[in-house]
Amino acid sequence: MPVKFSMKHPVLRAWALHHQTYNLLYRCEEVMFSKVGLTPQKYMVLMAIKLIEDPVTVSDVAKWLDRNTNSISLIVDRMKKDGLVVRSRGLGDRRTVHLSLTQEGREKFDQASIPGWNLVEEMMSSLSEEEQNTLAGLFEKLRKQAFEYLNPGKAMEEVVIDDIDKMAHFLEHVRWSAPRKMGQK
Repeated sequence: MPVKFSMKHPVLRAWALHHQTYNLLYRCEEVMFSKVGLTPQKYMVLMAIKLIEDPVTVSDVAKWLDRNTNSISLIVDRMKKDGLVVRSRGLGDRRTVHLSLTQEGREKFDQASIPGWNLVEEMMSSLSEEEQNTLAGLFEKLRKQAFEYLNPGKAMEEVVIDDIDKMAHFLEHVRWSAPRKMGQK
């Protein structure tokens, strides 16, 4: 259980709260995703493979998730053993390895998406829409600062996926198709 620090210095207070909040939210994701046999990392890899335009490589997933290619490759290895993903050689270049979801991978992704979205909504429900926008703006500033620290003079690639209508359509599809796949209702 985290210690509730009472600091007056705003930089130290914000930094400690950022780390504690991230760790607690991550543990919430671990609890929720474990109910469908996934980890937060595996879910994020499934989501990246599903949302990135085909063909998808380990490098694409690593870039999309802002992770090291080797760490994503290790997660993909475990996911392959779990029957969630398939690796296949590229037709034009045999050195290129493409990733795709298996039927089980698609089902696990679908099973985890609604509880995952519900978790996001529950965690963010204590903030008003204005506070959510303020928080997002502050995180964007911090992300930009960290990116510039690690990549001086480089521009961050922007991918627009903030389409709530598409998310609602996707969740509605999952909500109605997942039970039939699992033999329920």
